[in-house]
Amino acid sequence: MTEEQKKAESAARLNRKHRQKQREREAALAQKEYAENKLKRLARKRELGRIRAARYRERLKDKKFKNSTMALETFMAHDASFMASLSTQYSERIKKLSSFVDSCHRKGFPVVLLTSGGTTVPLESRTIRFIDNFSSGRRGSASAEHFLEQGYAVIFLYRHKTLKPFDRHLANKSALDVLELSGKSVKIKYEYEELCKINIEKKEKALQSNMLHFCEFTSVLDYLTLLRVSSMQLRSLGGPINLSLQLVPKLLKPLVKDWIPDAYIISFKLETDANLLIPKAQKALETYNHKLVVGNILDTRTEVVWLVTKDATPQEVRVDSKNPVEIESLIVSKLVKLHHEYLQAKDSA
Repeated sequence: MTEEQKKAESAARLNRKHRQKQREREAALAQKEYAENKLKRLARKRELGRIRAARYRERLKDKKFKNSTMALETFMAHDASFMASLSTQYSERIKKLSSFVDSCHRKGFPVVLLTSGGTTVPLESRTIRFIDNFSSGRRGSASAEHFLEQGYAVIFLYRHKTLKPFDRHLANKSALDVLELSGKSVKIKYEYEELCKINIEKKEKALQSNMLHFCEFTSVLDYLTLLRVSSMQLRSLGGPINLSLQLVPKLLKPLVKDWIPDAYIISFKLETDANLLIPKAQKALETYNHKLVVGNILDTRTEVVWLVTKDATPQEVRVDSKNPVEIESLIVSKLVKLHHEYLQAKDSA
């Protein structure tokens, strides 16, 4: 290799090294610029969050918005103030509920108040967006049927369009799936006749004997109002009642302490982690001081639950695979037994 070739080769190597370093510098600059832009985007998001929070606080100060959403303190107020704050839209429902409770009291029926279905919270006064806690109401509607079988009268406080007792057995069918043409008339298809007959008879019997009262809600405001009114009506019975709830946890404290302190109050807890279920149920009992938590895991909620109380080991309730039944029938049987024991202990105290 000649001297000139050596010089050319050396120059080429230097040039390659220079280009490599240039590429590395450009990559480092690009990475730095990307990181800076990412930080700027995060800062903008935080700023937007602060702006939105400030706007939300301002809207809370607005009198019309406060009136439309009704602050929670209204529901904590004493009965006279609360009743005075209710609009006329609830007057008819309150009258029917009061009549139902009076009838149960005269006949000596124990009463269970069941709340069923999720709740929705509007994010603005003229609602377009909302937060929804979805629930089909399957467990609540099934439990209502089994409480009726046990001789309890049921106030069924349920969300609009969720499952109801007896109707739930055809929940996956539309009316057109169940009906068929017969000449010029319409009749129930043969395969659904027995199912419809049984549940129509049970529902009519419960309604005619005034053992079942439907109370529908559409929003959290509706739910809170009807729950508060129901609690007031039940407290007027003068004796212990059974109250089974799936509700906003913060309401358990006034429910237990102020609204119906003598009731046997039950809450439900659904978890995805089995290791957290019992500790969280026990924590809820300590915090809210109610009687029992029905705990279940999302994936096995139709197969096994745990009944958690303050003073006893959590009790497992499991469906026998050899004799499958609705788990709600087992839950209700256990709850009725515990409720009777509670009443006996209260009478002997």
